[in-house]
Amino acid sequence: MNKLESLEDNILFVGECGDSISLSASAFPKMEKNSIYFVDESDKDGFELHIYNVQDGSVDSRSLPRPFRTMLHFWVLPQFQWD
Repeated sequence: MNKLESLEDNILFVGECGDSISLSASAFPKMEKNSIYFVDESDKDGFELHIYNVQDGSVDSRSLPRPFRTMLHFWVLPQFQWD
């Protein structure tokens, strides 16, 4: 097993059921590259989106509304158009 030092220009989305997807951050300029995004249930009767920065080990958390529960197992991504 090797320690992961960097995702470089990638973003990793981790689902609650162990599913995940990795995408190039250059396709999503508003998202943080070299980061792992995951969601969990908070104590505040809602959900939190956590963004783990692989380079410095910091975690940024943001609250999500309770209705997010119906979408918890899905990451919504725009459709790609390949040239």
